[in-house]
Amino acid sequence: MLTIFCIPKPFEGHNGMIQINAIRSWTKLYPTCEIFLCSNDPKLPEIATALGVKFVSDISTNEFGTPVLRSVFKKVMNEASFPLLCYVNADIIFFNDLLNSVKRIPYNKFLAIGRRTNLHIDYFINYNEVDWETKLKNYAQKNGSFAGIDWIDFFVFPLDINIDEFPPFIVGRPRWDNWFIINARKHGYQVIDITLSCMVVHENHGYSHIPKARGKLWEGPESLYNQKLFIDAIGDNPSSGSLYDSTKILTKHMIFPAISPKHLLQRFITASLFIPRLHNIRRIIILLKDKIKLVTLKTKN
Repeated sequence: MLTIFCIPKPFEGHNGMIQINAIRSWTKLYPTCEIFLCSNDPKLPEIATALGVKFVSDISTNEFGTPVLRSVFKKVMNEASFPLLCYVNADIIFFNDLLNSVKRIPYNKFLAIGRRTNLHIDYFINYNEVDWETKLKNYAQKNGSFAGIDWIDFFVFPLDINIDEFPPFIVGRPRWDNWFIINARKHGYQVIDITLSCMVVHENHGYSHIPKARGKLWEGPESLYNQKLFIDAIGDNPSSGSLYDSTKILTKHMIFPAISPKHLLQRFITASLFIPRLHNIRRIIILLKDKIKLVTLKTKN
């Protein structure tokens, strides 16, 4: 049904443990999914074999050895056995409600995204337990927390999605995910928020792997590089490409239009990026939003 692919970090220390947790959760999905690990790590074939999954290597990288997403997407698209793909970060745990949600999407051209639940896990999950899924979901509900609407860690889409304009973003740094959502909107895809129909767990981790990091999290030269690619492709519009760009919302029982004021406003702002006659209206709206924020801050202070 689904080809899942990711770009893992080296399988070392805590990162190695949470990646094994994540990948093993994907192998438990039913119907069985095709899984690709994508990396130039010479240890990858051995690791993939041990986990019972496939691998893709010979990936384009930058000067720091960080993979270029476009290269990975194209390689997996050439080798995928299923008509639907799922790109996911290698620290994300899936449950079978993901597949149940995807089955219920009634569109051929779609991009499914959702919010993740952040959770600290410092142990190998025992997937041999019959009730591992129930236990982990309950633990996440009690101890986890929702990430913001801009933190998109998984994308489900058809194999023939248009990525011809995919800039050479590098993995694990900001803005490429925002571009991917905007590109889907530009080409007429339904963007579907499946947060309410399935739980997706993100295993918390550090960011010591970022080359020449400064500040906190992912900041550094690679972050600036992705940011420049985004501005060159889209423009300097930090609010575009989030869950509020969703056109539909999928719950456990139904699918309905995303028509809240925040959704409608965000979709208009994003549409104005590729519809020239809306540019001036977008500038006015953004200016008004900034003034409202300023007034709100002054009122609070």
